[in-house]
Amino acid sequence: MFGGIKLEPERLFCEDFDAACGYFGENLGTIVTSDGIYALNEKLKPIADQAVAADDLVHMGSGFGAVEAMRMKLTGDGEVPASMCFPKSSITKAQYPWVHLLENGVLPTEDVRTIPDSYMIGRRWIPLMKSALEKNGGRTWYSLYHLGTAVYEVADLTKAANSAFDEEENKRQTEEARALWQESADLAPNAWAYRNLAILALRDGNNDEAERYYDLAMALPGAYDDFALASEYLGTLTGWRKFDKAWALFEGMPQSCQAVDRIRITAARSALKLDELDWLDGFFREEHHDIREGECSLTDLWFEFCARKMAKERGVDVNDEAAMQVLLDEAWDNCPPDPSIDFRMSFDKNLKYRI
Repeated sequence: MFGGIKLEPERLFCEDFDAACGYFGENLGTIVTSDGIYALNEKLKPIADQAVAADDLVHMGSGFGAVEAMRMKLTGDGEVPASMCFPKSSITKAQYPWVHLLENGVLPTEDVRTIPDSYMIGRRWIPLMKSALEKNGGRTWYSLYHLGTAVYEVADLTKAANSAFDEEENKRQTEEARALWQESADLAPNAWAYRNLAILALRDGNNDEAERYYDLAMALPGAYDDFALASEYLGTLTGWRKFDKAWALFEGMPQSCQAVDRIRITAARSALKLDELDWLDGFFREEHHDIREGECSLTDLWFEFCARKMAKERGVDVNDEAAMQVLLDEAWDNCPPDPSIDFRMSFDKNLKYRI
């Protein structure tokens, strides 16, 4: 239970913690007691298992409850309690591949430009996906991609449960996922399998291989249909300090991707390093909404931008680290960022605009 209570602040926020807790407890007892809560629990127990019908629902949730009910009925490994109701009318496009798998034994045939709407990574779904590969028309780029994702994520979930983690099993599952994604890409080159292979290469510390897979992904039709892929690769290139390639990637994106605020914020780092000061001047006049409270990315860019503008005006070589540090210090002290780009939580007034 939760709710509000009115108390005397000086007694609640005093130095004596035990006294404050006692004061709070005494007053809480005038509103609700443990006995009262347990009595209410006993009163409601008889209706806890009351059957619910579809027309009793106040709100329709995700269709995955209905899909799971279908799977349990098919495999006979469970049932939905009568007190829960997941009507088939809740199923939408996101659940379509899994309904198709349950009803037809295979995942649907999809074009390589299809952005996967949803995933299944539960252990009980993996046998169904593996069985689908053996059926006529079941071994497709789409089914291989999904099985690889399920196998890999199950490995990661196992890792999260420390008591159940088996390093050798985790490696085996990772390699199984790698082989499935590679087969998916070989069967029908698709951005999603290449992207996952890039992630595996990154986690192996093989940046060159990761870059090759990302390039293969971005060269395919539909690679920019989901801006998240472009944003991820742009951030990866920026992290590698490959600013020329990152800027070229940004400039080659369709307008729909270039307009995404997080992509623009990431691209601004490359623009800064390549002295695209006119572009940045316009960038800082834009409204930025994809920014987290406390994030310093925009202010950090701002101060370095100001330092580079001063360098250009004074003929200072931007590759002269010592000279640029002097200008950066000057920018921190004399170039206040506009409040519209300043998402820092605080700064030290005695150090001007420094955190």
